[in-house]
Amino acid sequence: MGFLAFTRCVGVHTLDVRDLDWIPPGGIDPSVHLIGWHLFRSSPWGFPPGVTSDLGYPIGTSVALTDSIPLLALPFKAISPFLPHPFQYFGPWLLACFVLQGVFGSLLMSTVTNRTTLRALGAALFVLAPILSHRLGHAALSAHWLLLATLWLNRRAAATGLDRRAHVSWAVLVLAASATHPYLTVMVLAIAGATFLGQVTTARHIVTTLAIPCAVLGLITFAVWWTAGYFIVPGGSALQASGFGRLSMNLLSPLIPREGAWTFGRIPLTTAQYDQHEGFSYLGLGVFTLLVVSVPLLRPWRTNWLTRPNLALLVTLAGLTMFALSPTVTFGPSTIFQYDAGWWGPLATFRASGRMFWPAVYALMFGVISLVVRRLPARVAVLALTVAVGLQAADVAGVYRLKRAGFALRFDNPLRSIFWRTLPGHYRHLVMYPSNMCVPPEQAMDYRPLALVAGTAGLTFNGGYAARYDADAVGRYCAHLTQDIQQGVFSDDTLYVVTSAEAPLLLASPMPLTCVPVDGLVVCARGAS
Repeated sequence: MGFLAFTRCVGVHTLDVRDLDWIPPGGIDPSVHLIGWHLFRSSPWGFPPGVTSDLGYPIGTSVALTDSIPLLALPFKAISPFLPHPFQYFGPWLLACFVLQGVFGSLLMSTVTNRTTLRALGAALFVLAPILSHRLGHAALSAHWLLLATLWLNRRAAATGLDRRAHVSWAVLVLAASATHPYLTVMVLAIAGATFLGQVTTARHIVTTLAIPCAVLGLITFAVWWTAGYFIVPGGSALQASGFGRLSMNLLSPLIPREGAWTFGRIPLTTAQYDQHEGFSYLGLGVFTLLVVSVPLLRPWRTNWLTRPNLALLVTLAGLTMFALSPTVTFGPSTIFQYDAGWWGPLATFRASGRMFWPAVYALMFGVISLVVRRLPARVAVLALTVAVGLQAADVAGVYRLKRAGFALRFDNPLRSIFWRTLPGHYRHLVMYPSNMCVPPEQAMDYRPLALVAGTAGLTFNGGYAARYDADAVGRYCAHLTQDIQQGVFSDDTLYVVTSAEAPLLLASPMPLTCVPVDGLVVCARGAS
């Protein structure tokens, strides 16, 4: 089912690992992820292993800060000599995300039913979750299977307790999440903590059942983040990027989609802040229908559902929901109230707080499906889930078509001359002036084609984007670059690429430069070579 959803929403053409041209048209994020990997692959190994000096040269960055999925980037770089060039793993990764969404959806359903049909229908609803298809433009954040795996381990522990095998499973899951994306890591760690807390029965068990396992998972996270290069940016203001309080969830987000061709899309959610697209958490028409059907089935006074494991999970999900709502709590276009963002301390670094509601979405879906499965006769439950899957599929069909059309776009690379496949190999650096790191986007040339040239030729490149960067170091470099260009200080091992508007500045240099027009750009180098 995950594979079928992938073919409808993304397309099998993305599985060609040699094809890069479908990635850049997808927006800023896919370009950043691809170029981050492309130049990381060609750069020499650094310390820590995830860093690359070739992208954003001479400051550099890391494969973690370009969100290029260190879980794949690091091992693929290790075997890079045996891989084709070019090479991309983002298409196969998206397929894996869909397939694993079905796998762990089925495993999660196995905690409430052994019937294959019910497990399959429940898994289908998780595969068709709108919050999954909404994040497909960001490959790392598409790994929602990590959240389903987390809930599965939590429910299994609630039923059978924790043993050595469960602790190993948690360690592997945290390692995978840490090497995928920090936001997913925080969500997984939060529910891991809730799972351990739910198993504490006496004060004597706090250390062995809660403190030690949490410490081990924390050490795993730190080790993976250090290896991937998350800590290479100095602390302080560089990490406190803007957005916390704006990139949040709206209280109406689970019920009304903010954007997209959904069945309810003709009544789009008007939010108090534009940036609340990060808080997209629409349940889908099928799940919403099940939610309405399941309300009469909820009879908490007839069952002992307020167990310690359940309470620990609910409290954790409530905390994640509070963080998702941010210090500026909104209801549709209205702001209900605000409080001091400093209350969250260093967690404000996770500025797109709206994403933190994802575990609650999947927990709510699981709770609703569980009520239907447990409280209705098997045949009635099958009928209800079948109808829900049909409604959910109809709801996402329009969005799937839009997504598929986006993935079908091709990058129209303007650099077509044979020049870019021959001459760059004789140099060490490719300098774009002005660099996109130094000027607003509307004043910079498109850095993507030049970055692809640099990665293919193994050159350093003074452009690109990263999720976090050392603003002070970038400012110093930009001032130094401008001074060198104006004073005619050029290097023999560097190709300089400028627009025709900037070319007179280089041609007027007292140093001997050879400049040639290539594909609408002007390329200059020292000497006549």
